Amino acid sequence: MRLTLYGRPDCHLCDVADAALHRTSRRMPVEVVHVDISGDAILEARYGTRIPVVTDETGRVLCEGKVSETRIRASLRTRAQSR
Repeated sequence: MRLTLYGRPDCHLCDVADAALHRTSRRMPVEVVHVDISGDAILEARYGTRIPVVTDETGRVLCEGKVSETRIRASLRTRAQSR
């Protein structure tokens, strides 16, 4: 499964989200893709005030703002149950 982390450099919450995703990837088969929204007008408009934002491969937002390993795993469980 591929998860995308939208953020920007020098963002403390983005660093926290990245660490949570890294811990999650040790427990689950998760690939994490990092996207820097800086300088991209479309991504800035979509995610600018919400970062960090974690989406699944369909683009569905799993977590945003204060992202933790617990919230990521809960979102993934909810996603699995809805399939």
